[in-house]
Amino acid sequence: MKHLFYTFIAFVFLSGLWSCSKKDDSNPTPTGSDKKYALVIKSGGQSISLGGNFNFEAQLVGTDGSILPITSGITYASSTSGVLGISGSTITASGQGTTTLTASYTYQGSTYTASVPVVVQGPAGLFVVNPWTIMWEADGTEFELNPIYLGTQNPTYTYASSDASIASVSSAGVVKVLKAGSCVVTVTASLEGNPKVEVPVLVLGEPTVPLPVTQVKITPGSWEMFKAETKGFSAKAFKSDGSEVTGKTVKWSIRTTDSTGNGPAASIDQSGNVTAIRVGEAVVYAEVEGIVAQASITINPEYAFIISPLLSSLSANESKTFTLKTYQIDKVKYRANDPSAFSEIANPASIKWMLPFAQIPGFGSQFQITSSNSSSCTVKAKDNAFPGFAEFLLAYIENDDNYASGVATLNVAMGGGGGNCDCGAENPSVASIAVSSTSLSLSSFPFPQTATINAVAKDALGQTVAGAEIKYCSSNDFVASVDFTGTITPIAAGTAQITVCVGSKSVTINVTVN
Repeated sequence: MKHLFYTFIAFVFLSGLWSCSKKDDSNPTPTGSDKKYALVIKSGGQSISLGGNFNFEAQLVGTDGSILPITSGITYASSTSGVLGISGSTITASGQGTTTLTASYTYQGSTYTASVPVVVQGPAGLFVVNPWTIMWEADGTEFELNPIYLGTQNPTYTYASSDASIASVSSAGVVKVLKAGSCVVTVTASLEGNPKVEVPVLVLGEPTVPLPVTQVKITPGSWEMFKAETKGFSAKAFKSDGSEVTGKTVKWSIRTTDSTGNGPAASIDQSGNVTAIRVGEAVVYAEVEGIVAQASITINPEYAFIISPLLSSLSANESKTFTLKTYQIDKVKYRANDPSAFSEIANPASIKWMLPFAQIPGFGSQFQITSSNSSSCTVKAKDNAFPGFAEFLLAYIENDDNYASGVATLNVAMGGGGGNCDCGAENPSVASIAVSSTSLSLSSFPFPQTATINAVAKDALGQTVAGAEIKYCSSNDFVASVDFTGTITPIAAGTAQITVCVGSKSVTINVTVN
């Protein structure tokens, strides 16, 4: 069961929007006068599902507090190729990953730019993290990352920053912004296959345009709710020197996605009160004098589907049967972080199964569903499945957001075994390879149960060949990997063949990971 975010809130954290340039901003400086405006991307940092679209909005904010909406002439560019498709202000999530989206707009001879972090996630995941992006000034502010997992296990999480000099992250998931630049914080859950979520971080330099308001902070910066619940948000505005700006009107708005496409997931009034309507996600925006801050909301269901196994790796033409269980969520116990919050109930009869990549134009699935019912689904990897490709299997009820979709991750087997192992040069003295066992059964969860192969090269008389260089390869690194010492590490449920060889002499060990 996930750890409740509001239990740990100690700081104001949000993907706040800055309208200013960094200290090392390379934008052209207008001649004759200083810039009178700053560009603001009102939509803020975003998490977009693979294949989905998002329309970004921007505006100019003047040093006198005036606001100029931008309806045309603005351009956007992504810092990472292959992640986003861009057509005007419409952004299409074309590949998984993280990037920085930069807007550019020329007005009265001056060119203004602004950037926001964007992450493209798969159609579904085993857990999510709020906030999904972080954007802030390099002032040492701390942001708490809050993983959400709806399931019967109690995973722990580890955190790592791709550049701790820009933004560090503690073992408890507290991110501290340190200097201008961008990096990615990776959150790993101790679930089967060690699934990961990436949180892009964009740290800005000091503002160069003297606006009446340069920062807006929302409290809380993220929240978790159930349907029909309400939560009040508050906002404060600040000047560039950090002093609070009072007496200003806060304009509240919300942008939501629900799990069924039947309407908005939540509403908000002009006092900052949010009402959860449907299961889904929402972004709350607070705008003061044209400067916008955002907070993320997750609205949970009353029931959760759990697919087993959570992760499986299949070779071409291989099939795997997944099972499904349904759990009812006790809200009170859930908020108390009580493991008994999930109680198993009968599966609904109307369950459907889907490979979402098959529904995304230009992608297609490497797998196919061969049979399914309300309790199980059999999936087969296509004969031309691309090694290393990963996607998802979903179990859901159409147009019913009382249930959280079940998710399992599928991988196409990838490895150096099965005839593709680099076994090194021939050794004429070696006639065979002896191993203690040609069959192993290992467990990958909750902790990997490693095993070391005891392999000996033999000559034609059965004597040990001294100095023979023995090589090791796995047919499926997604299921079980093997290092140069012969140590096997189980990764996910499935089967793999470990090839032990010297030149053309080899033996195969069949490994089953549970």
